[in-house]
Amino acid sequence: MNKLHTDRQKRSGYHLLFMVICFFLFPIIGQAEEMQFYPEPKYPDNQLSRSGYFDLLMKPGQKQTIEINLVNNGEKTIKVKPVIKVATTNTNGVVEYGEAPSKPDKTLEHSIEKIVKPIDKVVEVEAKKSKPMRFEVSMPSQSFDGILVGGITIMDDNQKENTSAQAGMNINNQFAYAIAVVLRESKTPVKSDLVLGKVKADQNNARNVVSATLRNTKPKYLNQMKVDAKVYQKRNDKDTVLHSIKSDMQMAPNSYFKYPIPYNGKYMRAGKYMLDMTVTAGKDDKWHFKREFTITRSEANKYNDKDVSVEPEKDNKLWIIIAIVIAVVMVVLLIIYMLHNRRKKQELEAKLAAKSSGSSGRKKKSSRSKSSSTKSSSSQKRRKSSSRHK
Repeated sequence: MNKLHTDRQKRSGYHLLFMVICFFLFPIIGQAEEMQFYPEPKYPDNQLSRSGYFDLLMKPGQKQTIEINLVNNGEKTIKVKPVIKVATTNTNGVVEYGEAPSKPDKTLEHSIEKIVKPIDKVVEVEAKKSKPMRFEVSMPSQSFDGILVGGITIMDDNQKENTSAQAGMNINNQFAYAIAVVLRESKTPVKSDLVLGKVKADQNNARNVVSATLRNTKPKYLNQMKVDAKVYQKRNDKDTVLHSIKSDMQMAPNSYFKYPIPYNGKYMRAGKYMLDMTVTAGKDDKWHFKREFTITRSEANKYNDKDVSVEPEKDNKLWIIIAIVIAVVMVVLLIIYMLHNRRKKQELEAKLAAKSSGSSGRKKKSSRSKSSSTKSSSSQKRRKSSSRHK
């Protein structure tokens, strides 16, 4: 049914299981002292399986006290406090049973945080001894189908919070155990239902993604989930912009999570897109979703500026403007050059024409003078001849 299932019944098996749960729910960064205690759930008669967590078959309106035995192996007295949280699903498709930023879906009718209450707010356990921590379970008066799931987180209240800032993150070195609690009123299976919520441009761990919200609207786990998601431009369904495949995921009952489809360092661009997603859970459940969405220019710019894996695109607008200005200047200079050459050519042609016309005038004058001199000479000759005859 969920990842907590195990057939180990020995104390060492419980201890190991709790440590594994602790590792996934409360990742520890850096070095810290080893936990000096460990918890052991005491199974009541209505426990369905001895699996390392509470799996109780209850009745409407039933009240019951459950216990967790706290074993202190250390040399000092410890103070242990409990925190009860409803189970949620994180962005990695992993169920969270303790403190987490993820929230339950709005379809959740009964929160286990209101059903399971700690009787002992803080329990002191002396060194090398054990002591029970009690919780009261008060079922809703109205019956329900499916399961209610949450977790009891317990930690040493004496732990000093070692908080430091590294690379922009607050690191809190604390150990804690989380024990899942599953409550049901029947063993009748519930039909699965998965709904696609909002699809939008987003970021996950300071990296650009398209997030598609998946909602498990039923009071049951969705196990062995696989998602195959593609994002392509609306005008061209053959141009796949993003593609993500992920398997071995799990969703808590009545929970949601934002499935991230990463850009992997690519630049986010504004436009209209289409999401094509196929989701399977186990062997019998399958869903196919298609959804149109828009990325605005302001969203793209905002996320690109914040994405630590994206190289800022070079702004080519300035270079384009410079190139246009240079081209215009060159064209203007070329026109000026051509006009200047044309004017010089015209001036040269005018000078040549003027010279040509002046030379022609001088030739005409010369010919006229020669003709008159010839006539004058002939006239003189005739006069001379006439005088001889006389």
